[in-house]
Amino acid sequence: MRHSSADRMEANCQTVEAVGGHDELQELIVRFRDDFGVQHLNYTWVTAPVRPCRFGTLPEDWLDYYKQRNYAMMDPVILGASRHFGVVNWADLDWSSRIARDMRAEANAHGVGWQGLSIPVRGPRGQFALLTATSDVSDEDWALFVRQQGNALLLLAHTIHRKVLALCDHSGPDTTALLSPRECETMTLLAQGKSRAQVAQELSISEHTLRDHINSVRSKLKAGNTVQAVALAQAYGLIVVG
Repeated sequence: MRHSSADRMEANCQTVEAVGGHDELQELIVRFRDDFGVQHLNYTWVTAPVRPCRFGTLPEDWLDYYKQRNYAMMDPVILGASRHFGVVNWADLDWSSRIARDMRAEANAHGVGWQGLSIPVRGPRGQFALLTATSDVSDEDWALFVRQQGNALLLLAHTIHRKVLALCDHSGPDTTALLSPRECETMTLLAQGKSRAQVAQELSISEHTLRDHINSVRSKLKAGNTVQAVALAQAYGLIVVG
């Protein structure tokens, strides 16, 4: 595995800042993938207003499959990164569930790579994105890569994120209007997989009142449905599901 030297990162970040359009940024990310010597390098703005905004080299057939299976709702990478602010090594995440193990095996079968490093970045209005590097090297080589290149990727992630926010329409929800404590409780319990009846019982409220809470959250987060509202609440860091 080749490594991009740390002393080149300032110049690389300046190059990102000078990007004038989407195509240029895509070309740069391909170049950075080669510089770092990883299998894939991918930036995903998870909470983009209309649909996820992506730049990178992940296989399109995997991205389509991931969307069809609605893996974003159960992806240990997204769930884990939503609770962190630094470098997240996939090896440190919880892959114990059958769904998580199957998802990781399917990703590897699609050429994503078994090893992964994801860096969560957030914008001023709660925008949540991930820069992810993947590889198929050994555990020992990957641990060395994380130690040597984690900080460089962290700097690059924040630089790319600022550029994407400048390039893209990011008129998302104003998350300064935070959820109420009861709305947070509602979303947290739903995120834990509980039914509406179970949530209403645990909160000692009627299902009609529960529906009002859910509709309020959907309105605040501009979510199309309850599933999306739960995902956005987690992505924005408004709830944390342990």
